[in-house]
Amino acid sequence: MVGPAKPTGMWDTVTCDDQAGSFRQMCVFSPGNVTCRIGFWLSTLLIGLFFSTSIHAGQQPQPAQNDDAPGLLKEHNRLLDTAESDGEVLVIVELIVPDQDVQSVRLTQDSAHQRALDAVQQRVLDRINENRLRNAKATGLKRFSIFPGFALSVDAQSLQTLLQSSEVLRVIADNRHRPSLFDSVPLIGADIDGTFNGYTGAGQTVVVIDTGVQTDHPFLAGKTVAEACYSTTFSTGGSESVTSLCPDGATSSTAPGSSYACDPSIQGCTHGTQVAGIAVGKGEDFNGVALNASLISIQVFSQINSFNFCWPDETCVAAYDSDIIAALEHVYALQSTHRIAAINLSLGGSLSYSPCDTSPYNAIINTLRDAGIATVIASGNSGSTNAISNPACVSSAISVGSTTKTDEVSSFTNSADFLDLLAPGSSIYSSTPFDRFTTGNGTSFASPHVAGAWAVLAEAAQDQRFSVSAIENILKTTGFPITDRRSGANNRQLPRIDLQAAVYELAMSGDWFKIQADVLPSLGGYVSCKPEAVELGGNSVCIANANTDYRFSYWSGNCDGMDTICQLNNIATDQSLIAHFVPNCGTQSVPIFPGESLNGDLKRSDCIFSFMDNKNYFNPFDFQSTPGATYIIDLVSTAFDASLYLFDQSWELIAVNDDFLGPDSKIIYPALTDQRLNIYVTSHDALSTGDYTLSLSEANGISDDRCSTETLSLQETFYRGSYRVRSETTITVTAEVNTAARLMLKAPRIEFDLGFRVAAGGALTATSYPVNCADAR
Repeated sequence: MVGPAKPTGMWDTVTCDDQAGSFRQMCVFSPGNVTCRIGFWLSTLLIGLFFSTSIHAGQQPQPAQNDDAPGLLKEHNRLLDTAESDGEVLVIVELIVPDQDVQSVRLTQDSAHQRALDAVQQRVLDRINENRLRNAKATGLKRFSIFPGFALSVDAQSLQTLLQSSEVLRVIADNRHRPSLFDSVPLIGADIDGTFNGYTGAGQTVVVIDTGVQTDHPFLAGKTVAEACYSTTFSTGGSESVTSLCPDGATSSTAPGSSYACDPSIQGCTHGTQVAGIAVGKGEDFNGVALNASLISIQVFSQINSFNFCWPDETCVAAYDSDIIAALEHVYALQSTHRIAAINLSLGGSLSYSPCDTSPYNAIINTLRDAGIATVIASGNSGSTNAISNPACVSSAISVGSTTKTDEVSSFTNSADFLDLLAPGSSIYSSTPFDRFTTGNGTSFASPHVAGAWAVLAEAAQDQRFSVSAIENILKTTGFPITDRRSGANNRQLPRIDLQAAVYELAMSGDWFKIQADVLPSLGGYVSCKPEAVELGGNSVCIANANTDYRFSYWSGNCDGMDTICQLNNIATDQSLIAHFVPNCGTQSVPIFPGESLNGDLKRSDCIFSFMDNKNYFNPFDFQSTPGATYIIDLVSTAFDASLYLFDQSWELIAVNDDFLGPDSKIIYPALTDQRLNIYVTSHDALSTGDYTLSLSEANGISDDRCSTETLSLQETFYRGSYRVRSETTITVTAEVNTAARLMLKAPRIEFDLGFRVAAGGALTATSYPVNCADAR
């Protein structure tokens, strides 16, 4: 007999006397009404929480919609109950900050916002501290600098104080969170939207051969395109019996509903729903690997009634080899009507210390592989370091072991030199029957990551039908190497799949073109392009996303314009583009034109510019240069020691000047190209403020030997000194370790200096910023 395999803000408030003496009974005066507890909260919700999310000083709040008011009311009362029963409760307090959009996705961290937030925080905390003098409790304060609020632990009395404050928007529980697919799918390279370079397995199908699937689970609804069941009924006449789990006790069925998950009360029957969710699940908050792939579910397990086999339970499920092979053959027959990328088998039996190509699975797995269908099988959970389970040991199968969320080999996983791949299998959150979700551990949950990855790669290949061997090789060569440090593993390295890298590698293997997106400055934001590689004549969309304290300015390269969205069409070459960002702290760049003088002032609300360890307020200006023109930039101030910085359109520093004549500054720049240049008006001394005049003029440069362009390279031991140059200079400096040095660069009527400090352990090699030849008139 063949043995079975197991599945591996606005009102005055008063305290009302409550007949029961409970301090929970709080009231609020609103025009013509005094409403107690529930009425108070509802008043707050209907009047306070429904205000528009942007509340400015001097403005009256305007009504807005809040569909979650009943839920928030329930949450507040639940927190009060918890605080009374447990003594304290951990909460997060969201405040109403003037001139701040409290529900903005990106909250600013500029000084004006910080001062306003600090003030509101302190007022609310002061009210809590007043209550603490009356034995109320509030501890563990965590103040935030961007999120408009704070967190702390409070008792019921302090919580009441928070809830009745007109400056508190809401109070919510400080919840704890457990591991989930939020971790495992991004770990293998998923973008924030759950896709891999825009690919989701759309148009592809993954087969899950398991204990059946709750096909109407919200995470899997609408995905199932075919079902089948192969199961066994058998009795020895003794204490053990085996019962088919197919509809009506049949041994096989391909009818709709035939693979529906078996009774979850039986040990193992939740398994298939979990596996399917990892491979192809699609939810509101998180997804499986191939979120738009279809599903074929085949139930191959039978009910085993045996305490000896199922210990510690009396009943469990197991799958017979014959049923599994029948299911695999059915999959082969389905390839003519479904585009099947991979089969997942999260099951296994005895250990094999070498490839088991004499296995009865070998023929069908080979046949499926030749048809372009990968059979992905879990390696098993015995913790072996030199063997994997049958049928994962079949050479033509894709065997998969498990890793943790921190990229360590899972302690339970089977591994061997002939194991193919690794994938996340520890603490994996996925769907389970009764529309629920749960966390599981095992190679059973690693292999569907790979099966889903196969569907994503199959979609990325589009009309090119890559062989199983080709995709296997891509996953192996692009995978992240993980070292198995367990005893007996001999520090074996195996690849943990990196699906994002694999998608890119696959795209590069044909007539495809790369979309290379960069950002300037690097802290300004990021660019997402979908897709990042396209076929000849294909299209891509790139979106510039600004980080906090920055805003998008313009594109350069293969994209242009000032719209954050760049559409690339009919691509026939590799594309290179740059998204330019500028600080977003209330100071926007001001255009200046030749012949124009502008008056301005540095103030404490301006952006801060950091250079050479100094922090200075600055104002940005910009102008369009013309090739061959020489521009004179003058900065005059009686309020501070002026400094000028000039950047090119890529925000590379091209000139700097301090103290051209006395405290004023001047830059003379001979333009070589047509580009938009950026000027920073700032001070030499840290955080200086005051009035200034910036002038831009155009002059004819004198081209004589005093202004000839040259590059001077010097290599010598350098302590302190001065070098006179005519135009531009590149100097390599070797200085004493841990000593400060100052390098002064001079040209006719213009000079600047830079300071260096050499770090311990070696010499400093530095290229100075260019010095521009002065107008010699």
